[in-house]
Amino acid sequence: MFRKACFLLLVLILIPCISHTDTVIFKDGKIIETKKAWEKDDEVKCYIDGYIIGFQKEDVERIEKGQIKEKGSVAYPNETKKSLKPLESHGDPKKKILYELYYELMNFKDDAKFHKVGFGTCCKYNKWLLRIEALWKEVLRGNSKLTILEKEAVGHLQNLGFEYMTTKGKENNYTKFARKLINETFEK
Repeated sequence: MFRKACFLLLVLILIPCISHTDTVIFKDGKIIETKKAWEKDDEVKCYIDGYIIGFQKEDVERIEKGQIKEKGSVAYPNETKKSLKPLESHGDPKKKILYELYYELMNFKDDAKFHKVGFGTCCKYNKWLLRIEALWKEVLRGNSKLTILEKEAVGHLQNLGFEYMTTKGKENNYTKFARKLINETFEK
């Protein structure tokens, strides 16, 4: 009886460490693992950092449903897979948010709809802008444990978003510089 009770207790303790996740696989090789992904109208939607984010269906190769993964497993865009640490090792939650905002920007910077509407209040991209502005305000108030380089990366990320809006997702000297600086921040 005691063994059964110990086993049951152990199972109950371990259950939160395992979760079902869906995997969104993009045509360009990017991968997002999320607690839930679904199709709605012309978009594939999923949860990222508690927010519902939508991607154009035409950019998604497939959704793999209900895989069992360890909680906290994260997939990265191909271009940054080698240079970024897993999210759970970023320590400060503000650094995690910085990473997630960068990841989201890299995913929508080439969207035709973003090129048309930018960060207008009508559309989903405005939520990204509001989140980066809130993070920047935290930095200005001194309410984060971010390093000086990480604080600088927050400002560059916000500017990078505006630059991609202006260039319609195309790279230029500033975007290359800002991305390099931001990626170097994640490597530390």
